[in-house]
Amino acid sequence: MTVIHSIVPANQIFPAEPPKTELVNLNGSFLEGIRSKDGLQISRVISTDPAMYLNEKYAPGQSYR
Repeated sequence: MTVIHSIVPANQIFPAEPPKTELVNLNGSFLEGIRSKDGLQISRVISTDPAMYLNEKYAPGQSYR
C-alpha cells in the first residue's frame, strides 16, 4: 500500500474515468493512443519490428492521422 501526501486533490491525481484508448492496426503492428481532433495521439507502439520503434513519426506524443 502506498500513501500519497499531496496538496493536489485526489480526483486530479486519480481521475474518476480514465481516457478511452484506441488501437490502430498498421501493417501488422499496432499504435495505441487517445483520439483527439488532430488524430490519434500515440501513447504506445506494439510491434515485433524494431524499425517501428526507431521511426520518429510513431513516437509517443506524436499525432497519427
